[in-house]
Amino acid sequence: MKIVARIGFLLALLLAACASQPPRAPHKQVTGDVGYEAVALDDDNRLSIEPGRFTNADPPADAERVLPSYPADRLEESLPSLPICAELWIDAEGVVTHVQPVVQAPECPDVGVPREDFDSAVAEAGRQWAFLPAFICEDSDDGSSDLECHGNGRLRYIPIRLTYRFVFTQTESGGSVSVEDARR
Repeated sequence: MKIVARIGFLLALLLAACASQPPRAPHKQVTGDVGYEAVALDDDNRLSIEPGRFTNADPPADAERVLPSYPADRLEESLPSLPICAELWIDAEGVVTHVQPVVQAPECPDVGVPREDFDSAVAEAGRQWAFLPAFICEDSDDGSSDLECHGNGRLRYIPIRLTYRFVFTQTESGGSVSVEDARR
C-alpha cells in the first residue's frame, strides 16, 4: 500500500510540475528571400550615344535568373533588409565575365554590416546570368546598314556593365522570391 501511495504521490508531483511550466513559444523558422532590380548610377565614364543607336544587353526571352541564396549562417542575426549592389561585366557575346560589388548612395548604400558573404552569393549567382549582346549602330563608310539598326548604320557588339541591386530579406515563413527588373 505504501508503494502505491508513493507512486501516486510521484505522479501527482510530476503532473503538477508539468502544469506549472510556462508554455513554450513555437520555434520560428527563419528563411531569407532575395529580389533584384537594375539601377542606374551616376557615372562620368558612361558612353554617350544618340537615341536609337544603342541596344542594351537584355536577357534572352527564355532566360531564368538564378538568384543568390541568403547566407544561412547570417539568418540568426535578424538583420533588416539589405540592399547589396553589384556591377555585372558583360562581354560582347552577352556572357557575364566579372561581378564587382558597388557601394554608391542612394541606390546602393553602405549596409553597415559585414557583407562579404552577401557579395559572394551575388557574384556566384550573377556569373550564371546570360544576356543578348549589347550593340551600337555606327555609320558605315559604304552607306550600308544592318537590319537591327533600322537603316541607321552597321551594328557593332560591345561589352557593357550593368548595375543591379539585390535585396536580401529575412522572413519567418518561406514565401517566394520577388523579382523585378526595374530599369531606371
